Amino acid sequence: MWDGLAKSDANGVFQPDELLASEDKVIRALADDKMTARLRKYNVREHSRGGDPRIMRQVFIASEISVQRNLISGGMETVRTAKELSRDGTLIESSWSCREFNGANGEITKSGEDLLEGLVIPELDYLRQFSRFYDLKAGKMSEPLLRKLDLIRRSPTPHLELRAYQMQELFKVASQRPEAWGLLYSPSAQRDADQLRRITQNALSPYDFLFKDKWADVQLELRAFLTRQTGATYAEEARFWRRTLGDLQSKKLIFVGTVGRDGKPALREVLKNGTLYGLDSDGKPAQLFRADATGNLTRVNEPALLSPLLRLSGTVTESAQAAGIPAGLTPPDGGWESILQGRDL
Repeated sequence: MWDGLAKSDANGVFQPDELLASEDKVIRALADDKMTARLRKYNVREHSRGGDPRIMRQVFIASEISVQRNLISGGMETVRTAKELSRDGTLIESSWSCREFNGANGEITKSGEDLLEGLVIPELDYLRQFSRFYDLKAGKMSEPLLRKLDLIRRSPTPHLELRAYQMQELFKVASQRPEAWGLLYSPSAQRDADQLRRITQNALSPYDFLFKDKWADVQLELRAFLTRQTGATYAEEARFWRRTLGDLQSKKLIFVGTVGRDGKPALREVLKNGTLYGLDSDGKPAQLFRADATGNLTRVNEPALLSPLLRLSGTVTESAQAAGIPAGLTPPDGGWESILQGRDL
Protein backbone atom coordinates (compact mmCIF):
# COMPACT_ATOMS: atom_id res chain seq x y z
CA MET A 1 0.00 0.00 0.00
CA TRP A 2 2.74 2.47 0.96
CA ASP A 3 4.59 2.04 -2.33
CA GLY A 4 1.50 3.04 -4.32
CA LEU A 5 0.88 6.39 -2.62
CA ALA A 6 2.92 8.36 -5.15
CA LYS A 7 0.93 6.89 -8.06
CA SER A 8 -2.57 7.31 -6.63
CA ASP A 9 -4.92 10.21 -5.97
CA ALA A 10 -4.43 11.70 -2.49
CA ASN A 11 -8.19 12.10 -2.00
CA GLY A 12 -8.96 8.52 -2.93
CA VAL A 13 -10.57 9.31 -6.29
CA PHE A 14 -9.53 6.33 -8.39
CA GLN A 15 -10.37 7.27 -11.96
CA PRO A 16 -7.29 7.74 -14.19
CA ASP A 17 -7.58 10.44 -16.84
CA GLU A 18 -6.10 8.18 -19.50
CA LEU A 19 -6.53 4.45 -20.04
CA LEU A 20 -3.78 2.12 -21.13
CA ALA A 21 -4.49 0.47 -24.47
CA SER A 22 -4.96 -2.89 -22.77
CA GLU A 23 -7.40 -1.38 -20.25
CA ASP A 24 -9.37 0.43 -22.94
CA LYS A 25 -9.71 -2.79 -24.95
CA VAL A 26 -11.27 -4.71 -22.05
CA ILE A 27 -13.62 -1.94 -20.92
CA ARG A 28 -14.67 -1.11 -24.48
CA ALA A 29 -15.56 -4.76 -25.12
CA LEU A 30 -17.65 -4.85 -21.94
CA ALA A 31 -19.56 -1.68 -22.80
CA ASP A 32 -20.26 -2.53 -26.44
CA ASP A 33 -23.79 -3.96 -26.51
CA LYS A 34 -24.30 -3.95 -30.28
CA MET A 35 -24.20 -7.74 -30.54
CA THR A 36 -26.48 -8.43 -27.59
CA ALA A 37 -28.96 -5.81 -28.80
CA ARG A 38 -29.30 -7.77 -32.07
CA LEU A 39 -29.68 -11.17 -30.44
CA ARG A 40 -33.03 -12.91 -30.46
CA LYS A 41 -33.79 -16.15 -28.69
CA TYR A 42 -35.64 -18.80 -30.69
CA ASN A 43 -36.90 -22.26 -29.89
CA VAL A 44 -36.06 -24.91 -32.46
CA ARG A 45 -39.15 -27.06 -32.99
CA GLU A 46 -38.82 -30.50 -34.53
CA HIS A 47 -41.58 -32.09 -36.60
CA SER A 48 -41.76 -35.76 -37.46
CA ARG A 49 -44.32 -37.34 -39.75
CA GLY A 50 -46.99 -38.96 -37.66
CA GLY A 51 -45.78 -37.41 -34.38
CA ASP A 52 -46.39 -34.27 -32.36
CA PRO A 53 -43.93 -31.37 -32.72
CA ARG A 54 -41.53 -30.84 -29.81
CA ILE A 55 -39.08 -28.18 -28.70
CA MET A 56 -35.53 -29.49 -29.11
CA ARG A 57 -33.27 -26.59 -28.06
CA GLN A 58 -32.78 -22.84 -27.94
CA VAL A 59 -30.70 -20.86 -30.40
CA PHE A 60 -29.55 -17.23 -30.37
CA ILE A 61 -29.71 -15.44 -33.70
CA ALA A 62 -27.92 -12.17 -34.49
CA SER A 63 -29.23 -11.41 -37.97
CA GLU A 64 -32.34 -11.28 -40.07
CA ILE A 65 -33.67 -14.70 -40.99
CA SER A 66 -33.78 -15.36 -44.71
CA VAL A 67 -36.59 -17.65 -45.83
CA GLN A 68 -36.47 -19.72 -49.00
CA ARG A 69 -39.34 -21.89 -50.17
CA ASN A 70 -38.82 -24.70 -52.65
CA LEU A 71 -41.41 -26.89 -54.31
CA ILE A 72 -40.73 -30.56 -53.71
CA SER A 73 -42.54 -33.72 -54.68
CA GLY A 74 -45.79 -33.78 -52.74
CA GLY A 75 -45.32 -30.50 -50.96
CA MET A 76 -43.00 -27.62 -50.10
CA GLU A 77 -39.71 -27.17 -48.27
CA THR A 78 -39.05 -24.02 -46.20
CA VAL A 79 -35.41 -23.27 -45.41
CA ARG A 80 -34.56 -20.61 -42.84
CA THR A 81 -30.98 -19.32 -42.71
CA ALA A 82 -29.40 -16.92 -40.21
CA LYS A 83 -26.28 -16.05 -38.22
CA GLU A 84 -26.35 -18.12 -35.03
CA LEU A 85 -24.25 -17.40 -31.95
CA SER A 86 -22.34 -20.57 -31.15
CA ARG A 87 -21.40 -21.79 -27.68
CA ASP A 88 -17.85 -20.51 -28.13
CA GLY A 89 -19.10 -16.98 -28.88
CA THR A 90 -18.60 -16.93 -32.66
CA LEU A 91 -21.23 -16.35 -35.33
CA ILE A 92 -21.91 -19.24 -37.66
CA GLU A 93 -24.33 -19.57 -40.55
CA SER A 94 -27.03 -22.07 -39.69
CA SER A 95 -30.05 -23.39 -41.57
CA TRP A 96 -33.26 -25.06 -40.47
CA SER A 97 -35.32 -26.98 -42.99
CA CYS A 98 -38.96 -28.00 -42.66
CA ARG A 99 -40.95 -29.94 -45.28
CA GLU A 100 -44.72 -29.86 -45.61
CA PHE A 101 -46.57 -32.66 -47.37
CA ASN A 102 -50.16 -32.62 -48.58
CA GLY A 103 -52.06 -35.78 -47.66
CA ALA A 104 -54.68 -37.54 -49.75
CA ASN A 105 -57.44 -36.22 -47.50
CA GLY A 106 -56.16 -32.64 -47.49
CA GLU A 107 -54.23 -32.91 -44.23
CA ILE A 108 -50.75 -31.40 -43.95
CA THR A 109 -47.87 -33.20 -42.28
CA LYS A 110 -44.50 -31.71 -41.47
CA SER A 111 -40.98 -33.07 -41.18
CA GLY A 112 -37.86 -31.20 -40.09
CA GLU A 113 -37.22 -28.08 -38.01
CA ASP A 114 -38.63 -24.57 -37.79
CA LEU A 115 -38.16 -21.63 -35.42
CA LEU A 116 -40.55 -20.27 -32.82
CA GLU A 117 -40.85 -16.91 -31.08
CA GLY A 118 -37.83 -14.62 -31.44
CA LEU A 119 -37.60 -12.79 -28.13
CA VAL A 120 -34.98 -10.32 -26.99
CA ILE A 121 -32.68 -11.81 -24.37
CA PRO A 122 -33.82 -11.09 -20.78
CA GLU A 123 -30.41 -9.65 -19.87
CA LEU A 124 -30.66 -6.84 -22.43
CA ASP A 125 -31.95 -4.12 -20.07
CA TYR A 126 -29.20 -4.88 -17.58
CA LEU A 127 -26.56 -4.80 -20.33
CA ARG A 128 -27.83 -1.45 -21.62
CA GLN A 129 -27.55 0.03 -18.15
CA PHE A 130 -24.03 -1.33 -17.84
CA SER A 131 -23.00 0.08 -21.23
CA ARG A 132 -23.51 3.63 -19.91
CA PHE A 133 -20.47 3.01 -17.72
CA TYR A 134 -18.20 3.78 -20.69
CA ASP A 135 -18.64 6.30 -23.50
CA LEU A 136 -17.42 4.40 -26.55
CA LYS A 137 -17.02 7.56 -28.67
CA ALA A 138 -15.23 9.68 -26.09
CA GLY A 139 -13.34 6.80 -24.50
CA LYS A 140 -14.32 8.01 -21.03
CA MET A 141 -15.74 6.25 -18.00
CA SER A 142 -18.80 7.70 -16.28
CA GLU A 143 -17.76 6.50 -12.82
CA PRO A 144 -14.77 4.93 -11.05
CA LEU A 145 -14.12 1.28 -11.74
CA LEU A 146 -14.35 0.28 -8.07
CA ARG A 147 -17.79 1.83 -7.82
CA LYS A 148 -18.92 -0.13 -10.88
CA LEU A 149 -17.61 -3.32 -9.29
CA ASP A 150 -19.62 -2.46 -6.18
CA LEU A 151 -22.80 -2.01 -8.22
CA ILE A 152 -22.33 -5.32 -10.03
CA ARG A 153 -21.51 -7.15 -6.79
CA ARG A 154 -24.57 -5.79 -4.99
CA SER A 155 -27.02 -5.84 -7.90
CA PRO A 156 -30.39 -7.52 -7.21
CA THR A 157 -30.52 -8.92 -10.76
CA PRO A 158 -30.32 -12.72 -11.13
CA HIS A 159 -27.84 -12.77 -14.02
CA LEU A 160 -25.11 -14.67 -12.18
CA GLU A 161 -22.81 -15.70 -15.03
CA LEU A 162 -23.03 -12.30 -16.70
CA ARG A 163 -22.26 -10.36 -13.52
CA ALA A 164 -19.42 -12.74 -12.66
CA TYR A 165 -17.94 -12.23 -16.15
CA GLN A 166 -18.14 -8.44 -15.83
CA MET A 167 -16.42 -8.55 -12.45
CA GLN A 168 -13.78 -10.93 -13.78
CA GLU A 169 -12.90 -8.52 -16.57
CA LEU A 170 -12.96 -5.38 -14.41
CA PHE A 171 -10.73 -7.05 -11.84
CA LYS A 172 -8.29 -7.77 -14.69
CA VAL A 173 -8.24 -4.06 -15.52
CA ALA A 174 -7.85 -3.02 -11.88
CA SER A 175 -4.95 -5.45 -11.46
CA GLN A 176 -2.93 -3.74 -14.20
CA ARG A 177 -2.59 -0.54 -12.16
CA PRO A 178 -3.91 -1.41 -8.70
CA GLU A 179 -2.69 1.83 -7.15
CA ALA A 180 -4.39 4.02 -9.78
CA TRP A 181 -7.67 2.08 -9.85
CA GLY A 182 -7.83 1.72 -6.06
CA LEU A 183 -7.65 -2.08 -5.89
CA LEU A 184 -4.47 -1.74 -3.84
CA TYR A 185 -6.41 0.05 -1.11
CA SER A 186 -9.48 -2.21 -0.96
CA PRO A 187 -8.60 -5.43 0.87
CA SER A 188 -12.14 -6.76 0.44
CA ALA A 189 -11.98 -6.22 -3.34
CA GLN A 190 -8.68 -8.11 -3.43
CA ARG A 191 -10.19 -10.99 -1.47
CA ASP A 192 -13.25 -11.09 -3.73
CA ALA A 193 -11.07 -11.07 -6.86
CA ASP A 194 -9.18 -14.07 -5.49
CA GLN A 195 -12.40 -15.87 -4.57
CA LEU A 196 -13.95 -15.30 -7.99
CA ARG A 197 -10.76 -16.51 -9.65
CA ARG A 198 -10.90 -19.71 -7.59
CA ILE A 199 -14.50 -20.32 -8.70
CA THR A 200 -14.13 -19.64 -12.43
CA GLN A 201 -10.36 -19.84 -13.04
CA ASN A 202 -10.87 -16.56 -14.97
CA ALA A 203 -12.32 -18.67 -17.78
CA LEU A 204 -15.74 -17.04 -18.20
CA SER A 205 -16.41 -15.88 -21.77
CA PRO A 206 -18.57 -12.96 -22.94
CA TYR A 207 -21.62 -15.02 -23.95
CA ASP A 208 -21.43 -17.87 -21.45
CA PHE A 209 -24.43 -16.36 -19.64
CA LEU A 210 -26.62 -17.48 -22.56
CA PHE A 211 -25.58 -21.11 -22.20
CA LYS A 212 -26.43 -21.87 -18.58
CA ASP A 213 -25.20 -25.46 -18.64
CA LYS A 214 -21.59 -24.36 -19.21
CA TRP A 215 -21.27 -23.21 -15.59
CA ALA A 216 -23.97 -25.32 -13.96
CA ASP A 217 -21.43 -26.98 -11.64
CA VAL A 218 -20.54 -23.68 -9.92
CA GLN A 219 -24.02 -22.12 -9.77
CA LEU A 220 -24.25 -22.44 -5.99
CA GLU A 221 -20.80 -20.89 -5.51
CA LEU A 222 -21.59 -18.00 -7.86
CA ARG A 223 -24.91 -17.39 -6.14
CA ALA A 224 -23.22 -17.28 -2.73
CA PHE A 225 -20.48 -15.00 -4.08
CA LEU A 226 -22.95 -12.55 -5.63
CA THR A 227 -25.35 -12.43 -2.71
CA ARG A 228 -26.02 -8.77 -1.91
CA GLN A 229 -23.49 -7.49 0.59
CA THR A 230 -23.63 -5.07 3.50
CA GLY A 231 -20.91 -2.98 5.06
CA ALA A 232 -18.42 -0.64 3.45
CA THR A 233 -18.18 -0.70 -0.34
CA TYR A 234 -14.95 -1.24 -2.28
CA ALA A 235 -14.86 2.46 -3.17
CA GLU A 236 -15.44 3.64 0.41
CA GLU A 237 -12.83 1.25 1.75
CA ALA A 238 -10.21 2.26 -0.82
CA ARG A 239 -10.81 5.97 -0.31
CA PHE A 240 -10.50 5.54 3.47
CA TRP A 241 -7.23 3.59 3.39
CA ARG A 242 -5.63 5.89 0.81
CA ARG A 243 -6.45 8.96 2.90
CA THR A 244 -5.36 7.28 6.13
CA LEU A 245 -2.00 6.17 4.76
CA GLY A 246 -1.45 9.52 3.08
CA ASP A 247 -2.05 11.27 6.37
CA LEU A 248 0.33 8.92 8.16
CA GLN A 249 3.01 9.47 5.53
CA SER A 250 2.86 13.20 6.21
CA LYS A 251 3.53 12.73 9.93
CA LYS A 252 6.91 13.75 11.30
CA LEU A 253 9.21 11.44 13.24
CA ILE A 254 10.14 12.71 16.69
CA PHE A 255 13.28 11.69 18.57
CA VAL A 256 12.31 10.21 21.96
CA GLY A 257 15.38 8.28 23.10
CA THR A 258 18.01 5.66 22.29
CA VAL A 259 18.74 1.99 22.74
CA GLY A 260 21.34 1.47 25.46
CA ARG A 261 24.37 -0.79 25.29
CA ASP A 262 22.29 -3.34 27.19
CA GLY A 263 19.65 -3.36 24.40
CA LYS A 264 17.04 -1.63 26.52
CA PRO A 265 15.24 1.56 25.46
CA ALA A 266 15.99 4.76 27.33
CA LEU A 267 13.17 7.23 26.66
CA ARG A 268 12.85 10.97 27.26
CA GLU A 269 9.05 10.66 27.60
CA VAL A 270 6.40 8.05 28.37
CA LEU A 271 4.89 6.57 25.22
CA LYS A 272 1.39 5.06 25.29
CA ASN A 273 -0.38 3.16 22.49
CA GLY A 274 2.43 3.83 20.07
CA THR A 275 5.35 2.37 18.19
CA LEU A 276 9.06 3.10 18.42
CA TYR A 277 11.17 3.00 15.28
CA GLY A 278 14.91 2.74 14.81
CA LEU A 279 17.61 0.50 13.38
CA ASP A 280 17.44 -3.24 13.88
CA SER A 281 20.41 -5.52 14.52
CA ASP A 282 21.04 -5.66 10.76
CA GLY A 283 21.20 -1.87 10.55
CA LYS A 284 17.87 -1.57 8.72
CA PRO A 285 14.97 0.77 9.63
CA ALA A 286 12.34 -1.19 11.53
CA GLN A 287 9.73 -1.15 14.26
CA LEU A 288 11.58 -1.95 17.45
CA PHE A 289 9.11 -1.59 20.33
CA ARG A 290 5.37 -1.21 20.87
CA ALA A 291 3.84 0.56 23.85
CA ASP A 292 0.48 -0.41 25.34
CA ALA A 293 -2.06 1.87 27.03
CA THR A 294 -0.07 1.89 30.28
CA GLY A 295 3.29 2.59 28.65
CA ASN A 296 4.70 -0.93 28.93
CA LEU A 297 7.04 -1.71 26.03
CA THR A 298 7.16 -4.95 24.02
CA ARG A 299 10.12 -5.69 21.77
CA VAL A 300 9.09 -6.30 18.15
CA ASN A 301 12.51 -6.65 16.50
CA GLU A 302 16.04 -6.96 17.82
CA PRO A 303 17.41 -3.40 18.04
CA ALA A 304 20.89 -2.25 17.14
CA LEU A 305 22.77 -1.01 20.18
CA LEU A 306 22.75 2.79 20.49
CA SER A 307 20.04 3.10 17.80
CA PRO A 308 18.01 6.31 18.04
CA LEU A 309 14.33 5.75 18.86
CA LEU A 310 11.66 7.69 17.00
CA ARG A 311 7.88 7.93 17.15
CA LEU A 312 5.29 9.36 14.80
CA SER A 313 3.84 12.76 15.62
CA GLY A 314 0.36 11.17 15.62
CA THR A 315 -1.37 7.80 15.79
CA VAL A 316 -3.03 5.61 13.18
CA THR A 317 -6.30 6.00 15.04
CA GLU A 318 -6.09 9.78 14.66
CA SER A 319 -5.33 9.45 10.94
CA ALA A 320 -8.19 6.96 10.49
CA GLN A 321 -10.62 9.32 12.18
CA ALA A 322 -9.40 12.23 10.07
CA ALA A 323 -9.91 10.16 6.91
CA GLY A 324 -13.50 9.38 7.89
CA ILE A 325 -14.11 5.76 8.85
CA PRO A 326 -16.93 4.50 6.58
CA ALA A 327 -19.95 2.79 8.10
CA GLY A 328 -19.50 -0.95 8.26
CA LEU A 329 -15.70 -0.90 8.18
CA THR A 330 -14.18 -2.58 11.22
CA PRO A 331 -10.61 -2.06 12.46
CA PRO A 332 -8.13 -4.78 11.48
CA ASP A 333 -7.21 -7.46 14.00
CA GLY A 334 -5.04 -5.80 16.60
CA GLY A 335 -6.63 -2.38 16.11
CA TRP A 336 -5.78 0.54 13.82
CA GLU A 337 -2.19 0.74 15.05
CA SER A 338 -1.53 -2.79 13.75
CA ILE A 339 -1.18 -1.52 10.18
CA LEU A 340 2.25 -0.19 11.16
CA GLN A 341 3.24 -3.71 12.16
CA GLY A 342 3.16 -5.07 8.61
CA ARG A 343 0.01 -7.13 9.12
CA ASP A 344 -2.35 -7.97 6.27
CA LEU A 345 -5.66 -6.13 6.18
